[in-house]
Formats: sequence, C-alpha cells, structure tokens
Amino acid sequence: MLTDQELQSLRNQGNEAERAAEEIERLRWDLGELRGRIAQMERDEGKSLAAERERCKTRALQIVEWHRNDYNRQQIDPIVAELKNGM
Repeated sequence: MLTDQELQSLRNQGNEAERAAEEIERLRWDLGELRGRIAQMERDEGKSLAAERERCKTRALQIVEWHRNDYNRQQIDPIVAELKNGM
C-alpha cells in the first residue's frame, strides 16, 4: 500500500502530465495556425511575383516598341527628307 505522501506525489505527477499534454496540444494548434499563415503568405507572394512579372513584361514590351519606333523613325526620316527635297 502507498503512503499518503506517495499518493500525493503520484497525483502531482498526473497533474503535471495533464498540463504537459494540454501544452503540447496548444503548441500543435499554434503550429497548425503558423503553417496556415505561412502557406497563405507563400500564395500571396506567388500572386505578387506573378503580378510583378507581368508588369515587367509589359514594361519590356513598351521599351522594345519605343526602340523599334525610334529605329524606324531613324530609317524613315532620311527617306522622307529625300522625298521632300525631290518633290
């Protein structure tokens, strides 16, 4: 048979084990919440990167178009000048 002191020690250990189990469960829940937040941040970042990539592609096309127009103007202007002088 256990003494009162031994029984109390076992009760205390049981209470500590219950508190530890509750803390573990709370930490697991917190970890799940953090994983969810991280996943959302990664999705948001992916959307943001895709939008930035589209902005860069649009800007690159604008720059190419501007240079092409500038090049065409450089090629065409002398021809237009020749035509004007010849008319």
